[in-house]
Amino acid sequence: MIRRPPRSTPLYSSAASDVYKRQDLAVARGISEGDREHIRSEMSTALLDMVARERRPLLFDSLLEPPAGSSMARSVLGVPLIVGGQLTGILYVDNPAVGGRFTHADIDLLALFAAQAATAIENARLHEQTARANRELEAWARTLEQRAAERTVELERANQALVQRAAQLETSALVARSVTSILDKEALLADVVTLIRERFGYYFVGVWLDDTNESMMTLEAGSGEHGRILRMSRVTISINSPGIISGVYRSGQARLVNRITDTPDYQPHTQFQVTKAELGLPLQIGKQVFGVLDIQSDLADAFTNDDLMVLQALADQIAVALRNARLYDNARRELVERRRAEEELLQALSLIHISEPTRLRRISYAVFCLK
Repeated sequence: MIRRPPRSTPLYSSAASDVYKRQDLAVARGISEGDREHIRSEMSTALLDMVARERRPLLFDSLLEPPAGSSMARSVLGVPLIVGGQLTGILYVDNPAVGGRFTHADIDLLALFAAQAATAIENARLHEQTARANRELEAWARTLEQRAAERTVELERANQALVQRAAQLETSALVARSVTSILDKEALLADVVTLIRERFGYYFVGVWLDDTNESMMTLEAGSGEHGRILRMSRVTISINSPGIISGVYRSGQARLVNRITDTPDYQPHTQFQVTKAELGLPLQIGKQVFGVLDIQSDLADAFTNDDLMVLQALADQIAVALRNARLYDNARRELVERRRAEEELLQALSLIHISEPTRLRRISYAVFCLK
């Protein structure tokens, strides 16, 4: 046992393997925080170097007489801390009073303590390293999870885009099939607006067509219950009025509005109170605009530039189909008129018993209709 208390019991850690080259005061007892640097400068570096070099306990029974007023120790004891053959520190004990204060029993006691302390310190160091490695691993795992989540979101978005693009292409094919197989205008428009609404999931799809004097537009087809109500009431709008639909008709350019609340010229309607975004597409052949394909969504930011391109292509197909339907309707009406005129002519020729003026009048009308 140490019979008299030492002045201080510092513990040094070492980063050198063969010779103790750097002193790092890790722990100290019996020394105030303010005296640490002062005491450190007075410790025996010779003993520390020898202990580090020889890897065994060393005792200096009595140092040279210290200068007057100096607190340098007279008795110094140093014990190495060794784990796995590696020097991890030095246990340093000194006494400033007189020499000969430490014995071999003190060396044995400190050597035993040093062995236990070295093992405990190494275990603490390993625990700290393990904890730090675990923290780094957890941080890396969180980063990996975050990257995986971001990548999953990106893949989901890409997959949704592919699904939407496939639906767009399929709808384009169906519309193309309709425009080549349906010549009746009402049936054609009803089929088209239903296809676009169901395939793309939009809130409303309508087709506005101009009248004969091109000053008004009428909703000729509309999807869902809203479209049915509007068609029954024969809703019209002026092509010179403010609004998205009339503006598209006048300019002949598509217009995409993803937030109608930010659009001053948006004209609300009682049937479309939940509309958040709107896309207007001109129906035209060459430079002649004769209608607008109106698409509305109950979601803000519902339309993309890709949607605009695909739907404009559909609008162009619808325009061609409407022109064909109009040509077919005109030809059909002309054929009906011609057949009726032929019947009138035959009747006029067969009714010889009627008066001459009446017969001539009917013949003149029939000839006029045949021209």
